[in-house]
Amino acid sequence: ENMAAVLNIGLEELGRHYHSPVDLTSTCAVFGESELIGKVVEGHSISALAAGVNYSIFKRIKPMLTRLLPGGVIVFTGGVAGNTALRVMIEEKMGVEVIVPEHPEYAGAVGCCVDAAGRGLGQLKY
Repeated sequence: ENMAAVLNIGLEELGRHYHSPVDLTSTCAVFGESELIGKVVEGHSISALAAGVNYSIFKRIKPMLTRLLPGGVIVFTGGVAGNTALRVMIEEKMGVEVIVPEHPEYAGAVGCCVDAAGRGLGQLKY
């Protein structure tokens, strides 16, 4: 969200860009914002900068995905489900399928309900 704000675009727009990413190396959010502002000043296109933000996220999560998922399928839920660029990068660079459910924004709530039902919390009286 912060990076999208720096670029003055929405999250949906940020999530559309994955071609020709500008290299962003900062791992700290504060330094990352400063680096991104510097790249804006250098005259890079919003598209390349947004792609750079998405590629930076991909580089940070790839080792975790590699450890946890040596192959197969990933299901995107919640906010990340709206980031088409990240989905495409994972599919193309890791060779795995990324599934986005019809209503990914409800996955967390459904999981909480299933967990509560499993604990007998559905029997609470008010």
